[in-house]
Amino acid sequence: MPIPGRTPWSVTARLMMGAGFVLILALMSARAAAQQASVPQEGCTTIIPAPPISTKSNFPFVPPGAEPGKNVTIHQAKQDPNDPTHAHDASTGQNLSWDADKGTWIDSNTGQDVGFDGMRTSNGEIIPAPPISTNSTFPFVPPGAEPGQSVTIHQATQDPSDPTHAYDSSTGQNLFWDADKGTWIDSKTGQAIGVDGVCVNQPPTTPQRPAPPARTPSPATPARPRKSSTSQTSMGTTGAGIHFELRGFGGASVVNGNTPATSGFDGAVLFPLGNRVLVGPTAGFQWVNSSVVSSIGSMTPGSTFENTNVGFKEGNFGGQIGLNLSGWELGVRGGATAASSTIEQVAGFCLPSECTSSTTTTHNTGTGPFVGGYISHSIFSHVGIFVEYDYHTLKDTNAGNITSGPQTIFDVHQNSVVGGIVLSFGGNRSNNVVTP
Repeated sequence: MPIPGRTPWSVTARLMMGAGFVLILALMSARAAAQQASVPQEGCTTIIPAPPISTKSNFPFVPPGAEPGKNVTIHQAKQDPNDPTHAHDASTGQNLSWDADKGTWIDSNTGQDVGFDGMRTSNGEIIPAPPISTNSTFPFVPPGAEPGQSVTIHQATQDPSDPTHAYDSSTGQNLFWDADKGTWIDSKTGQAIGVDGVCVNQPPTTPQRPAPPARTPSPATPARPRKSSTSQTSMGTTGAGIHFELRGFGGASVVNGNTPATSGFDGAVLFPLGNRVLVGPTAGFQWVNSSVVSSIGSMTPGSTFENTNVGFKEGNFGGQIGLNLSGWELGVRGGATAASSTIEQVAGFCLPSECTSSTTTTHNTGTGPFVGGYISHSIFSHVGIFVEYDYHTLKDTNAGNITSGPQTIFDVHQNSVVGGIVLSFGGNRSNNVVTP
């Protein structure tokens, strides 16, 4: 005999509730970040970005043979350690000088602008490129010329729509530019990783040609003031390294031998502990479809039976600790679950010809702990995938009567295996960006 099922929750209601939760989480995170005291850190007066790389589009480097015709002539002019406003390219013989007024490197022989390794924001601010992992190997030497020469060359690529953020497809790192410190920061670990360029203590001046002897020198030009601009973000300055995650997932739960479908979403606000560890609070919502959690009697002729079906809408609240491993993250989550349950009790009696039954539907609340582990991997800038295993226990009792005492409505041990998408955000957008 078919057992009446639970009426599915409205898709519209799910979406509205989900959107509301995400909005609340975002507002709470923004408020917490805004209230955090910001301690200015003294950084470089000026950063002179490195000269451009001749075949930057070939990063990460592909060894010869992997792609026929791939250009392996990778070279970059090297800045003079004693005078970073001058650079020399050993591959082409070019001598370059930095023009601070134009914000570009100039070929000393031709006077041609050759650009720099980095990008400009929409208002013209110079953002130097992230560092190159094997910068000491430039100019590139084909394998065999120098035994042991490294060919693992990669560099995070700046986002064209927001050059203050970058993504390294080789390591899975998401980076953001900290203008106060004058360095790129790993969004997950909060670690400073530097720039492709040189920090100097005083703003460089553009080399001037000597004035003719008969000409009277003009008064000294006042120092050009620093340019400041307002970041495009409306949240102001957030704490360096604070990391936000939003996840959507689906999968199956094993509930007392049954496998109902499950889905949901959650979010986390994570803080770095050292270079690789992230910890912070989490909150989420999860649906578990109705399934049989207890069965008494049988449905054979001449017997009585009682089946209990339960579906859950769970709120999960707790904490998370994760270990970052260059694009991969391993972690554990734990806390408490508060579940709203829809309970259907189907009781009846079976005759030789048919079974008769009645259904009673009630709504109760159960609570219990949960714990789980996950592994995630970055696939694009701010986007990753993950799989997770969770274990929940939920129990609900009623007062019963004087004779029988408290009665257990359900005692559920729920094992869930889910997978989904994770969106990650984090970093510091400074409101005081200085250009040379």
